[in-house]
Amino acid sequence: MQRWRGTRPRPGWREWVEIVRLLKDPQAGTASRLAVLLAALYLVWPADLLPGLPPASWLDDATVLWLAYLFLRRQLERRRQGDRRGGRGPGRAGGPDPAGG
Repeated sequence: MQRWRGTRPRPGWREWVEIVRLLKDPQAGTASRLAVLLAALYLVWPADLLPGLPPASWLDDATVLWLAYLFLRRQLERRRQGDRRGGRGPGRAGGPDPAGG
């Protein structure tokens, strides 16, 4: 199991919290919210792209969720890069001073 460590970061709670914050932010745009809405609608939709036995029919649901997650992660990375360049947030130029001054 050690050989897989460090090759790719696993999604953690912090990343999920940042994704939720991204979705709540009014400046985030509609693409992120639309991706979540479409993925949720696909999950509850009675028709599947791969109908049949449950393990096979779950593959398309998992694929849609994974694609939505990858899209949200890309949106989050773009936002992080914009924050670094634009100086938003505490302790950065243009953001509130963490010392309170």
